Amino acid sequence: MRQFSYFLSIFPRFKCFCMPFTCSYPDFLRPKNDNGSWFRVWHNQSMSCSEKLFFARASATITPPLGGDGFSVADWVSPHFWYMVVADCGSEAGLDFDYYVEWTNPGGGWNTQLSFDEQGIPQFYLTYFFFYLILVGLHAFAVLMLRKMECYHPVIQLLSIAIGISFLANIFFVIHWCVYANNGIGAPGVKGLADLLTFGMDIILALLVILIAKGWAVTTTQLEKRDRMGIIVMVCILSLGYLSLFIWDYAGQDPAATLYFWESAPGYIVIILRMATMIWFIYSLWATLRLETLPEKRRFYLVFGGVYTVWFLIVPIAVIIAAAVSPHWRQKVVTDFKGVMDFFSLAIMAGLFWPTYARRFFIITPGQGLISKEAGIRHSEPTL
Repeated sequence: MRQFSYFLSIFPRFKCFCMPFTCSYPDFLRPKNDNGSWFRVWHNQSMSCSEKLFFARASATITPPLGGDGFSVADWVSPHFWYMVVADCGSEAGLDFDYYVEWTNPGGGWNTQLSFDEQGIPQFYLTYFFFYLILVGLHAFAVLMLRKMECYHPVIQLLSIAIGISFLANIFFVIHWCVYANNGIGAPGVKGLADLLTFGMDIILALLVILIAKGWAVTTTQLEKRDRMGIIVMVCILSLGYLSLFIWDYAGQDPAATLYFWESAPGYIVIILRMATMIWFIYSLWATLRLETLPEKRRFYLVFGGVYTVWFLIVPIAVIIAAAVSPHWRQKVVTDFKGVMDFFSLAIMAGLFWPTYARRFFIITPGQGLISKEAGIRHSEPTL
């Protein structure tokens, strides 16, 4: 079961009915009548098959075998979600059939196979592929320079991993959406891997900003055992949580009952985990500021904290904004907000670790690692 927005072209071989989901936001919460919304009918145990079929906006009875038949629905005033259901209300044995269904939109090009709420997403990922290409090239040059200076610190290595994973995820998204725009199916396995890599990038970037918030490579050259254990626990919880939610979303979610990921139960839980990590980030930053005495590094912490607090908040903010607009724009709003903020968060971090600038704030001398036999605070005057 899938949903498709705006124009519909179906080639059925069975009896089916299609019901549009109410477009406007107020009607999404308060349908004009109890049976006027898809979500009021789908999985409604109190309604019989015939009662559900009665509320179909369009229906057709097809006697198989037929091929190439279908009907179109012109919906030019505003986009609507349309759902297709196979129904045989007179059978108790269920349905066993082969079918081919194609949903299409007018406009040609990449618009044909894409639902209205997905149109523009392939172009977004393709555009950011070139931005990431520039970022990866510049960061690779910076890494070469830092290695020559023997200053390729583990904190910079984490950044390199995050940039590489994000770039790879973007490539996989481009592959999936370009194939999808061509055949209406895409490469689901490739998209699943891209989603998993995006979760991985979120975890690594969260780890990186918390390490810096705790003063590692800025105020201190090593972390206390308590801090190291807390970070390990955080990474394990986020990894297991994100992996479980990824499996839940792909294996347990009904696509006909969810508009997009961030309006599903797994999406809400990801937001909660993200907010919990943000709270720890802010607390760590506050604790480090109490110990830091150099004015320049204190200013660095304040600016750094502001930028990456926005990164943590961007998903819930985007979901709230998306909830206030038409359902057909929600997936695009959140995808664009998060994609842009992820890129700029990585680009800003890469700028901080640029070879001619990094040693102004960071202690990235050779041999500095996360684990050390000693723990404590050591200040280092900025090197200009």
